[in-house]
Amino acid sequence: MSEYFFEELTKQPIKDKSVIGTRPVLTPIKILETYGFEDFEDFILEWASSFLLPGYHVLKRGGAGDMGIDILVSDGNSNHIFYQCKKYSSPFTLPDTITEIGKICYYSYIKKIPKPTKYYLVALSGLNNACEQFFLQKGEIKNKIVELWDACCKNKITTTKNINLTKELRDYINAFDFSGFNFKGIPEILNEHQKTVYFAFRFGDKLTIDRPIVTTPLEIQNIENIYIKKLYDVYTEMLGVDITTDEQLKRIDKELYENFQIQRERFFSAENLRLFARDSLLLENEYEKLKNEIYYAIVESLYKRNISAYDRLSECLTKAAEVAITNNLLTKCEVVSVKDRQGICHHLANERENVTWKR
Repeated sequence: MSEYFFEELTKQPIKDKSVIGTRPVLTPIKILETYGFEDFEDFILEWASSFLLPGYHVLKRGGAGDMGIDILVSDGNSNHIFYQCKKYSSPFTLPDTITEIGKICYYSYIKKIPKPTKYYLVALSGLNNACEQFFLQKGEIKNKIVELWDACCKNKITTTKNINLTKELRDYINAFDFSGFNFKGIPEILNEHQKTVYFAFRFGDKLTIDRPIVTTPLEIQNIENIYIKKLYDVYTEMLGVDITTDEQLKRIDKELYENFQIQRERFFSAENLRLFARDSLLLENEYEKLKNEIYYAIVESLYKRNISAYDRLSECLTKAAEVAITNNLLTKCEVVSVKDRQGICHHLANERENVTWKR
């Protein structure tokens, strides 16, 4: 759809990471009212990229000239939903609305944009009463557009020329289906934005999205091979028997097998955190920073001499659980558990040769 001068909308970067976990002084609506247009557009793109994007093809306006659209949503079946977002200091008026919908009519008439199935006007300061009534009386929309074309559309759709209401354009408007045209209030947008990761970073307070439930696969996965081999070395030293499989360990010592399963739970808890940070919080680098902090918390224990493999493992797990980490956004988000911290030890064992329990 490049002919429509739109570009793919992807996950938006988090603009301000400093407010997470802080108690907001103003309500979200009051904060929005302080925004300039760019901040308001960022807020809308955060909402669209996180709330609309899953399951839909979402495009955003690219370059100058919006043709009456800021965000275009497609389901892949020729159904198009348009969002036009306005940041005015006063409520949107009926003439303002006629101008915006006139753009949709004209540019879809000349096939610069697709014909929308639905259209939503989003105005930060709301709509005045006449404007709200206009959207509620859908049968009158086309009549109002035709009636007010010269006053609201003729010289306001584009600055390069006047757009006269020709017979062909009038017929197009009269045949246009406006049943899907409506306004979307900021409280509704905020309620949907609150279900995204961006809300806490933009407005403060705690995260409003939940982390997925941690599950540990019954079968050992390929990503576990290295750290599990290092655990087998621990159990080999303890038992005096060369342990090479979990089934063997289960037969020989049920208590150590239970310990082994706890280590796997820790590993997958940390893996769950890593994926949550990457996919939902857009903070994969913060997970890497957290892992690095854990590494330096345990590194001295790795080089201790005259200590058993199990005692080294136990000491590292304890240090990982207890070390104070206050400058990491994941800990500020309050999504990091003791099990995550301990599981990171096993992720480090996977990645670093020197993170091993038996010396």
